[in-house]
Amino acid sequence: MLGLDLAEMSTLLVETAQEHHLLVEVSTDSVDAWATRLGVPVRRCYFADEHLEARAAAGIDAGALAGTYVPDNPSVMSGDFGEMLAAFYLASKQAEAIDPLKWRFKNDRNQSAPKSDVVRFSLPTWPAASGEDRIECAEVKSKASRGNSKPIASALKDSATDRGGRLDKTLNWLKELAIKGELTQLTVEQLERFITPTDSVHGPYSRDFKAIAVIDAKYVATETENIPGVPDQCTLIVLSVTDLMQIYTATFTEVVTSAETHVSALGATQGGAS
Repeated sequence: MLGLDLAEMSTLLVETAQEHHLLVEVSTDSVDAWATRLGVPVRRCYFADEHLEARAAAGIDAGALAGTYVPDNPSVMSGDFGEMLAAFYLASKQAEAIDPLKWRFKNDRNQSAPKSDVVRFSLPTWPAASGEDRIECAEVKSKASRGNSKPIASALKDSATDRGGRLDKTLNWLKELAIKGELTQLTVEQLERFITPTDSVHGPYSRDFKAIAVIDAKYVATETENIPGVPDQCTLIVLSVTDLMQIYTATFTEVVTSAETHVSALGATQGGAS
């Protein structure tokens, strides 16, 4: 659906278990290579091809449409990209999980998506519920430039908020979106399976909480020097990305370009067919 080559993605991520965290080093491919690789998947995190095509058919410029989704606030650019990169990493580990793509439901392109950052749902035997059903819930913090922010401590703190009730609020919010027909990746019935896990119909399932820090490679050593206590209920992951700011800036530019290219290619195909 997103057009991300997960097999390739897994080869570009090197995992090393550390004392308190899992370090994931992202390949030092060129900025342009990463922008080209991620431009379309990031665009589809914000809006589907079908929406792009429908608006283009109504006379809306593809680049202008994409521009209404892409943030230009540096903090939100960093945050959105970090969340999506974390989601792509998790997808490379478990491709069959369902991602509701929460970024599609932002009210303001320069504000963060609401509720828990990344939530992914595994339902291996659906429509039958099973004890193997699982929610993966990740709190993501990014650091792309020098400053006083502490992404690891912040991610751990906000993951505790997820465990303390925010995930439950997220599930109910997603259910409301599904009822309205705005969320199509998951059905109301699938969400209810996770909202009412203890009844006789559904049974228990597992919740897998993660705190993920997406950090420019040049700051990783400093940020991981004194990691605060990591609770047993949470896995800490550090994604180390060389030239993080340059990559997300180029990727968001590619989001707009890829929208224009998609519509142009569609027009050429339709023109040829006529």
